[in-house]
Amino acid sequence: NGMRRYNTAYVEIPKKNGKSEIGAGIALAGLLLDEEPGAEVYSAASTRDQATIVFRIAAQMVRNDPILNSMCRIIDSTKTIYLRDEPNSFYRAISADAGIQDGINPHVVVFDELHRQKNRDLWDIFRYGSPTREQPLLFAITTAGVIGESAICEEQHDYANRLIQGTFKDPSYYPIIYGLDQEDDWT
Repeated sequence: NGMRRYNTAYVEIPKKNGKSEIGAGIALAGLLLDEEPGAEVYSAASTRDQATIVFRIAAQMVRNDPILNSMCRIIDSTKTIYLRDEPNSFYRAISADAGIQDGINPHVVVFDELHRQKNRDLWDIFRYGSPTREQPLLFAITTAGVIGESAICEEQHDYANRLIQGTFKDPSYYPIIYGLDQEDDWT
């Protein structure tokens, strides 16, 4: 029907394989290409420093392209990119350590390093915060992490893995897991 097929994506990729660049591209696409009125696009992580990584890359992408640069206004101090023609549309980096972010209406969220998230509070705010959006997207990017450190990441990993294995179907969820299988020798 011309709308986004997936509203949740779980992308697990080993370190240093471009997760932040993928996330920055997704965030900018949500801001610039979806034509969503009053789009609220976020990159989120457990800490402000981590959330800022995707923002810095997205801001540099905008600065490097004359067309994007003419369409956007970057405010580094607030980690925000505004659309010049639609000032109610923005992309902002936020973190769990800044407190719970109630009152948001996210269109696209890039949740960076989900395996670092100690609880599910911020995840749930984003998941349930966009009931008025026609095509919201919660896009999680992460490495595998350590078992027992992030229940929300383990939950999403297991869900994605069951979809990949064909245990059940969920046409609204896009799972990608790159990594070693349990029986693989890492050496």
